[in-house]
Amino acid sequence: SSAAASPPQPQQETGVETPLRADAPAVPQCVTRGIGRPETALGVEKGLYRGREAYLVVLPHAHDTARVTAYIVDAACATLRTA
Repeated sequence: SSAAASPPQPQQETGVETPLRADAPAVPQCVTRGIGRPETALGVEKGLYRGREAYLVVLPHAHDTARVTAYIVDAACATLRTA
């Protein structure tokens, strides 16, 4: 009979703070409004998604601190100008 192996656990360092990415772009207000959550993003990256400029925004999971929630939001609102 074989014993079930437990999944590997993440390593934790105490007393060490490392920023995720100091050069990460700021989240435009229209993207934050589109997501509908006021939390500070854990990570942000601007890039292409299916051929369109978009923001990947990673936020803490609403109920589980061991998880995150990722949003991909079209970047068009950040480049549109109102007259």
